[in-house]
Amino acid sequence: MNMKREIRSRGIVIRKHFPQKVCISVLDEQYGHLTVVPASWQWASYASVGAVISYELVEENDVFFVKQIELLSIPTYQNELLLLFMHHLLEICYFYIPVCSGKTECFDLLYYIINELDHIAQKTTLQRLLLAKLLFMIGQYPADVDQLTISSLLYKPYGDLVTLILTDEHKRELEIFIYQCIKFHPYGRLLKTVNFLSRVK
Repeated sequence: MNMKREIRSRGIVIRKHFPQKVCISVLDEQYGHLTVVPASWQWASYASVGAVISYELVEENDVFFVKQIELLSIPTYQNELLLLFMHHLLEICYFYIPVCSGKTECFDLLYYIINELDHIAQKTTLQRLLLAKLLFMIGQYPADVDQLTISSLLYKPYGDLVTLILTDEHKRELEIFIYQCIKFHPYGRLLKTVNFLSRVK
Protein backbone atom coordinates (compact mmCIF):
# COMPACT_ATOMS: atom_id res chain seq x y z
CA MET A 1 0.00 0.00 0.00
CA ASN A 2 1.38 3.41 -0.98
CA MET A 3 1.43 5.53 2.22
CA LYS A 4 2.26 9.21 1.88
CA ARG A 5 2.50 11.90 4.57
CA GLU A 6 3.54 15.54 4.30
CA ILE A 7 4.50 17.92 7.12
CA ARG A 8 6.34 21.22 7.42
CA SER A 9 9.46 20.83 9.52
CA ARG A 10 12.94 22.18 10.27
CA GLY A 11 16.27 20.42 10.29
CA ILE A 12 20.00 20.93 10.68
CA VAL A 13 22.21 19.55 7.91
CA ILE A 14 24.62 17.11 9.59
CA ARG A 15 26.16 15.45 6.51
CA LYS A 16 26.34 15.77 2.73
CA HIS A 17 26.50 12.66 0.54
CA PHE A 18 26.83 14.36 -2.85
CA PRO A 19 28.17 13.37 -5.39
CA GLN A 20 28.09 9.73 -4.26
CA LYS A 21 24.39 10.04 -3.47
CA VAL A 22 21.83 12.75 -4.18
CA CYS A 23 20.76 13.08 -0.56
CA ILE A 24 21.63 14.82 2.70
CA SER A 25 21.40 13.80 6.35
CA VAL A 26 19.55 16.14 8.68
CA LEU A 27 18.70 16.28 12.36
CA ASP A 28 14.97 16.90 12.05
CA GLU A 29 13.06 18.61 14.86
CA GLN A 30 10.29 15.99 14.73
CA TYR A 31 11.92 12.76 13.56
CA GLY A 32 15.53 13.13 14.68
CA HIS A 33 18.22 11.77 12.34
CA LEU A 34 16.95 11.40 8.77
CA THR A 35 18.50 10.85 5.37
CA VAL A 36 16.39 12.86 2.93
CA VAL A 37 16.23 13.26 -0.84
CA PRO A 38 15.90 16.91 -1.96
CA ALA A 39 13.48 17.67 -4.77
CA SER A 40 16.35 19.42 -6.54
CA TRP A 41 19.74 17.73 -6.97
CA GLN A 42 21.37 21.17 -6.73
CA TRP A 43 20.39 21.29 -3.07
CA ALA A 44 22.23 18.04 -2.42
CA SER A 45 25.27 19.65 -4.04
CA TYR A 46 25.19 23.06 -2.37
CA ALA A 47 23.79 22.20 1.06
CA SER A 48 26.05 23.60 3.78
CA VAL A 49 26.81 21.33 6.74
CA GLY A 50 25.50 23.00 9.89
CA ALA A 51 22.86 25.01 8.03
CA VAL A 52 19.39 25.28 9.56
CA ILE A 53 16.71 24.74 6.94
CA SER A 54 12.94 24.43 6.78
CA TYR A 55 11.16 22.22 4.29
CA GLU A 56 8.12 20.26 3.33
CA LEU A 57 8.90 16.73 4.51
CA VAL A 58 7.26 14.01 2.46
CA GLU A 59 7.36 10.42 3.69
CA GLU A 60 6.50 7.87 1.05
CA ASN A 61 7.07 4.13 1.46
CA ASP A 62 9.72 4.70 4.18
CA VAL A 63 11.64 7.18 2.00
CA PHE A 64 11.83 10.84 3.03
CA PHE A 65 11.81 13.59 0.41
CA VAL A 66 12.14 17.33 1.05
CA LYS A 67 10.78 20.12 -1.12
CA GLN A 68 10.17 23.86 -0.77
CA ILE A 69 13.48 24.12 1.07
CA GLU A 70 14.23 27.43 2.77
CA LEU A 71 17.62 28.36 4.23
CA LEU A 72 17.10 29.82 7.72
CA SER A 73 20.67 30.30 8.92
CA ILE A 74 24.29 29.25 8.42
CA PRO A 75 26.72 29.13 11.37
CA THR A 76 29.61 31.58 11.39
CA TYR A 77 32.82 30.77 13.22
CA GLN A 78 35.17 33.16 15.00
CA ASN A 79 38.08 30.73 14.91
CA GLU A 80 39.20 27.32 13.69
CA LEU A 81 38.57 25.61 17.03
CA LEU A 82 34.95 26.74 17.02
CA LEU A 83 34.58 25.30 13.51
CA LEU A 84 36.07 21.98 14.70
CA PHE A 85 33.80 21.98 17.75
CA MET A 86 30.67 22.46 15.65
CA HIS A 87 31.65 19.86 13.09
CA HIS A 88 32.50 17.42 15.89
CA LEU A 89 28.94 17.81 17.21
CA LEU A 90 27.54 17.25 13.72
CA GLU A 91 29.62 14.09 13.30
CA ILE A 92 28.45 12.82 16.68
CA CYS A 93 24.83 13.36 15.61
CA TYR A 94 25.40 11.54 12.32
CA PHE A 95 27.24 8.50 13.68
CA TYR A 96 25.70 8.17 17.15
CA ILE A 97 21.99 8.89 16.62
CA PRO A 98 20.16 6.04 14.86
CA VAL A 99 17.99 6.98 11.88
CA CYS A 100 14.35 7.73 12.77
CA SER A 101 15.06 7.27 16.47
CA GLY A 102 13.38 10.49 17.55
CA LYS A 103 15.88 12.23 19.85
CA THR A 104 14.17 15.55 19.14
CA GLU A 105 15.81 17.02 22.24
CA CYS A 106 19.13 16.72 20.41
CA PHE A 107 17.80 19.05 17.72
CA ASP A 108 16.87 21.57 20.40
CA LEU A 109 20.37 21.44 21.91
CA LEU A 110 22.14 21.71 18.56
CA TYR A 111 19.87 24.57 17.50
CA TYR A 112 20.65 26.35 20.78
CA ILE A 113 24.40 25.91 20.27
CA ILE A 114 24.26 27.23 16.69
CA ASN A 115 22.49 30.36 17.90
CA GLU A 116 24.94 30.85 20.79
CA LEU A 117 28.19 30.21 18.89
CA ASP A 118 29.43 33.78 19.38
CA HIS A 119 28.94 33.51 23.14
CA ILE A 120 30.74 30.19 23.53
CA ALA A 121 33.56 30.89 21.06
CA GLN A 122 36.21 31.39 23.77
CA LYS A 123 34.67 29.11 26.40
CA THR A 124 36.33 25.80 25.64
CA THR A 125 35.28 24.15 28.90
CA LEU A 126 31.67 25.02 28.12
CA GLN A 127 32.12 23.51 24.66
CA ARG A 128 33.23 20.24 26.22
CA LEU A 129 30.33 20.35 28.67
CA LEU A 130 27.84 20.86 25.84
CA LEU A 131 29.45 17.98 23.95
CA ALA A 132 29.03 15.76 27.03
CA LYS A 133 25.42 16.95 27.35
CA LEU A 134 24.76 15.92 23.75
CA LEU A 135 26.29 12.48 24.29
CA PHE A 136 24.23 12.10 27.48
CA MET A 137 21.02 13.00 25.62
CA ILE A 138 21.82 10.46 22.92
CA GLY A 139 22.22 7.82 25.61
CA GLN A 140 25.96 7.44 25.22
CA TYR A 141 27.79 7.59 28.55
CA PRO A 142 30.12 5.51 30.75
CA ALA A 143 28.56 2.74 32.82
CA ASP A 144 29.58 4.47 36.05
CA VAL A 145 28.14 7.85 35.08
CA ASP A 146 26.02 8.11 38.24
CA GLN A 147 29.19 7.88 40.32
CA LEU A 148 30.71 10.91 38.60
CA THR A 149 30.28 14.32 40.18
CA ILE A 150 29.49 15.81 36.76
CA SER A 151 26.42 13.59 36.38
CA SER A 152 24.26 16.16 38.19
CA LEU A 153 25.43 18.83 35.74
CA LEU A 154 24.33 16.79 32.74
CA TYR A 155 20.73 16.81 33.97
CA LYS A 156 20.66 20.61 34.03
CA PRO A 157 18.96 22.59 31.24
CA TYR A 158 21.64 23.52 28.73
CA GLY A 159 20.91 27.20 29.19
CA ASP A 160 22.05 26.86 32.81
CA LEU A 161 25.43 25.40 31.81
CA VAL A 162 26.65 28.75 30.49
CA THR A 163 27.13 30.24 33.97
CA LEU A 164 28.59 27.17 35.67
CA ILE A 165 32.08 27.30 37.13
CA LEU A 166 33.65 23.85 36.97
CA THR A 167 36.11 22.55 39.53
CA ASP A 168 39.30 20.76 38.54
CA GLU A 169 37.58 17.50 39.48
CA HIS A 170 34.68 18.31 37.15
CA LYS A 171 37.10 19.03 34.31
CA ARG A 172 39.00 15.79 34.90
CA GLU A 173 35.79 13.76 34.88
CA LEU A 174 34.62 15.58 31.77
CA GLU A 175 37.78 14.44 29.98
CA ILE A 176 37.19 10.84 31.03
CA PHE A 177 33.49 10.95 30.13
CA ILE A 178 34.07 12.19 26.58
CA TYR A 179 37.10 9.96 26.01
CA GLN A 180 35.19 6.81 26.98
CA CYS A 181 32.14 7.77 24.91
CA ILE A 182 34.31 8.04 21.81
CA LYS A 183 36.77 5.21 22.43
CA PHE A 184 34.17 2.54 23.15
CA HIS A 185 31.56 3.48 20.55
CA PRO A 186 31.61 1.28 17.40
CA TYR A 187 31.79 4.38 15.18
CA GLY A 188 34.16 6.39 17.35
CA ARG A 189 37.09 5.62 15.05
CA LEU A 190 35.22 7.17 12.11
CA LEU A 191 35.10 10.65 13.63
CA LYS A 192 37.33 12.94 11.56
CA THR A 193 37.14 15.89 13.96
CA VAL A 194 38.20 14.06 17.11
CA ASN A 195 41.43 16.09 17.15
CA PHE A 196 39.27 19.00 18.35
CA LEU A 197 39.49 17.43 21.81
CA SER A 198 43.29 17.32 21.87
CA ARG A 199 43.53 20.98 20.85
CA VAL A 200 41.11 22.34 23.46
CA LYS A 201 42.48 22.78 26.96
